[in-house]
Amino acid sequence: MERLLLWLARQGVRNRRDVKRVLDAIRKKGLRGTGEVLYYVRLLFDMLDHTLKGKYTLKRKTLLTVAAALLYFLTPTDAIFDFIPFAGYLDDISVLTYVMNVFSQEISEFRRYRERLGG
Repeated sequence: MERLLLWLARQGVRNRRDVKRVLDAIRKKGLRGTGEVLYYVRLLFDMLDHTLKGKYTLKRKTLLTVAAALLYFLTPTDAIFDFIPFAGYLDDISVLTYVMNVFSQEISEFRRYRERLGG
């Protein structure tokens, strides 16, 4: 998904400090609600959070791409503005689906790690 990678470069998610900035923005906004999409957003958030805290290890490409996807998801003025009913979230879900598919092995490994921790 070239568009995501170009967007990543424009947004400045290039290092761990930038990833931390994304996580801080998510913490500030909060992740309230239920549903499958929010489950995966929380899972990706936890994966980045554990990595930045040194409890888990991700490849740099995975770390930066997942952070960019979460930032994209939270930005209301992305490719299709989120205030447009239904259509506004299609691009967000597409980006998340892309990340979930491309990094499915890493995400599965993180799920197993999290289960070993008991949650």
